[in-house]
Amino acid sequence: GSENVGLSNANIGENPMPRKPKGSSARSSMEGESGPKVRPKGIVDGQQVNIPVLPLVGPKGQRRL
Repeated sequence: GSENVGLSNANIGENPMPRKPKGSSARSSMEGESGPKVRPKGIVDGQQVNIPVLPLVGPKGQRRL
């Protein structure tokens, strides 16, 4: 009887352990990859390439200088 209680305790302790790393890893993945990685690649790359290349490197700005 005592041994069974210890085993059940070990299982209960193992359940919360994997749950903590899974939640933190999922949160860091969403905030780290979905947020800063997907946004900069799609928005920053698209806008920076179109905006700076046209107005900054345009013939009216740098080419004349």
